Amino acid sequence: DALVQARPAVYRVRVKWNQFIAGDPNGKFDLTLTPWNTDLWETPDIWIDSPRNNSGATPIYEQFEGSDNTRPRLNGDRPWVKHDNTIIARIRNTGPQAVKDVYVSVYTTSPPGIGDNGNWSLLDTVVLPTVDGHDPAKSGSGEQLVKVRWQPAADAHSCIKVAVFPQIGEIETRNNFAQENVFTFDSAGSSSHDPVLIEAMVRSPFSIYKRVDMVVRGLPYGWHAVVDHHWVWTSPKGERAVRAVVWTDLNAPYSFTPDGMQRHEHIVPQALARIEGWTAFDDRWLPIGGILADVKATRKVSFHWEVSGNARGGITGQGCLQPGLPNVPITVEVKDRSGATVLVHALTDAQGCITLQADLGLPPGDYQVQAFVTAGGAAAETETEPHVVRIG
Repeated sequence: DALVQARPAVYRVRVKWNQFIAGDPNGKFDLTLTPWNTDLWETPDIWIDSPRNNSGATPIYEQFEGSDNTRPRLNGDRPWVKHDNTIIARIRNTGPQAVKDVYVSVYTTSPPGIGDNGNWSLLDTVVLPTVDGHDPAKSGSGEQLVKVRWQPAADAHSCIKVAVFPQIGEIETRNNFAQENVFTFDSAGSSSHDPVLIEAMVRSPFSIYKRVDMVVRGLPYGWHAVVDHHWVWTSPKGERAVRAVVWTDLNAPYSFTPDGMQRHEHIVPQALARIEGWTAFDDRWLPIGGILADVKATRKVSFHWEVSGNARGGITGQGCLQPGLPNVPITVEVKDRSGATVLVHALTDAQGCITLQADLGLPPGDYQVQAFVTAGGAAAETETEPHVVRIG
C-alpha cells in the first residue's frame, strides 16, 4: 500500500484472498455454462452417462434429442447406483481469445434442493489446459467437455452444480456456473401404477426469515401430485425438508365412464412435474428454485434366468421377463474377485426373453454375474440376485 521508510526500505503490505473477480467489459474471453431454465429446471450443458446403456464405443442415452440416441437430453441417463457413472459438463468460451488453466469444480447435494443456500459437497476439480476462443464460422468451437467419475452410494436423487473459477480479464464472471437435477423415476405397475415418493429440501438463499410457497406445475391430464407442505418457513440460509407424491390414473381400474367409454384413454405415459418454491421479492412473487421430477409409467416385471460359464472365457445364459415384454434392454455385469467388471448387453425378443452366448476371453476363475433390467424400455428397473459362476 505504501512505502513507510526509505532506508532500510519498509513497506505497508495488504494481503487479500478469495476476492470476487468483477467482469471486464473490455475482456476478450468469457467462460460460461448455459444456466438452467425456470421452465424445466435443467441445463443442456450438464448430463449423465451410465455404462449400462452403452452397448458400443459411442455412449447411448435413455433420454435423447429426436431420433438420435447419442445426443443427450435432460439428464441423458439416470445414474446407476453403486457403479461408476460419468458427469459430463460442456464448458463454453464465448469470447474470441483462448483461455489457459481453466479450473472446473463439480459439486453434488442430496436430496435435491429447491433454492440454493450453498450447501454443496465438492466431488472433484478438473483443470483444462486451454479452452479455445469461439469462432462463429466453426460449429462447436470454444467448447470443451469435462468428465468426472461419480458413484452414487444409494438410490437417493441428487442435484449437480458445475462451477468455473473466474479469471481476471473475463467479460462476465457471474455466468460461470449451472445446476442440473438428477431426478428420474419409474412409476411401476400394471393396474394401477405405484405412486412415486420424492424427497427434496427447500434451501433459502436469503439472510432473513422467509416464507416459501410450494407450487407444482407441468402435470399432464391424468397425472396428480401432492406436497406435504403448502408452504414452509425458512430461517436465514436455512433449509426445510418437503416430500411430494406423484401418481397417474393410467390403466387405473376405474377409468371408464357410466356409458362404458374409457375415461383416461389419452393419458400420456410420462410426466415432467416441476416442484417449485415461490416467495415474495418486494412487490413480486418469484421462484427461488425448483426440481424436475421426470416420472415414467412402466410395467412392473421380474426377470428369471439361468447362467453358467463356458470354456471360452465367457457366459452362456437364458432368461425371460414376467410378464414378457419385447425390446427391453438387459445389461449383464460379470465381476471378478478384484471388482473389475465386463458388461454384456442384450435386448428381449418378441416373447420377452434373451439368449446369451458371450465369449469374453476372461481367465478361468469364479465370477459374480448379475442381470439388470435397464432403464429406457417399457419395463421398470429391476435386477436379479447375483450368481457365482465358474468360467473356463
